[in-house]
Amino acid sequence: MKKIIGIVILSGLSLNTVAGEVTDTFNSGDVLTATKMENIKSAVNDNDSRTATNETLINISTNSIGDHETRITQIETTGIPPVEPFIGSTLLNQSEQRMLNKWTGNVFQEWQLCYSSAANGFTVDSYKSLCQRSGPTVSVVKNQFNNVYGGYNPRSFYLGPAYVDVKGAFIYSITNSKKYYQVDTASVYAVNYLYGPAFGGGHDFVVGHQGTMATGYCNFPHSYYFNKLATSPSVQATQELCGSNPAQSFQVTAVEVYVQKN
Repeated sequence: MKKIIGIVILSGLSLNTVAGEVTDTFNSGDVLTATKMENIKSAVNDNDSRTATNETLINISTNSIGDHETRITQIETTGIPPVEPFIGSTLLNQSEQRMLNKWTGNVFQEWQLCYSSAANGFTVDSYKSLCQRSGPTVSVVKNQFNNVYGGYNPRSFYLGPAYVDVKGAFIYSITNSKKYYQVDTASVYAVNYLYGPAFGGGHDFVVGHQGTMATGYCNFPHSYYFNKLATSPSVQATQELCGSNPAQSFQVTAVEVYVQKN
C-alpha cells in the first residue's frame, strides 16, 4: 500500500492592530467635553474590534492546519484505493478495475492473476490447476464480439460437484457497465465447476464447455437477473452480456482469472 504525503502551504497571516483615528485636536487648557470623550471612546473600541477580528482569523487558520493534518493522518492510516487493483490485467483499464472492485464490495481489495490465457494457454486443466482452492475469484472474459464480461465467485474454486450453491456470486458486463445480481431462489446454480468459468444454470455464460478455454456459450438470463422481472433467456439480454444470440457458441479471445490477494 503506497502512502500519499500531503503538503499544506499556509500563506503568511498579518496581524494588524491599527487604532481608530482620533480626529479632534486638543490644546493646553482645553476642556474635554462629552462629545470629545465619546470620540476617544469610539476610537478605542474600533481598535478592540479589529484585534478581535484578527484573532478570529488566526483561529480559523490554526483550525485549517489541523483539518489538513487530520486528512493526511486518515490517508496514512486507512490507505487509498489502489490505482490498478487487478494486478497485470490486459483486459481492464483503471476505471473499469475500480468499478469492478466497487461491485465486489471492497474498493481497497487487490487481486492477483492466477490464470491468463495469454500466459497459460487455453486449456481447461491449466485454469483448474492454477486457480483451485485459491480463494474468491473474479473471472474476466473477452470474446470475438469484443464484449468484456465475467463473474465473481466469493468462494474458492475446487474440483467438486458440477453446480455449487454460492450466495453472493454475481455476473457483470464491463462493456455495458452493469452488474447482474443473483436470483435468490437460484443460488444452487450460481457457479459450475465442471468447465472453465461458468455461472448459472443454463448457462448464463460459460467458458471451456467444449474442452478448451477458447470456446464460450451464453444463454442469459437463468440464475442471474437481466432485470428484476426477467429470468428467462432472451436475445436482448444475451446480446447485452455476450454480444451473441441465445444458445450460440462463440470464440473466446482472452480469459483472465484473479484470486483475492490477502
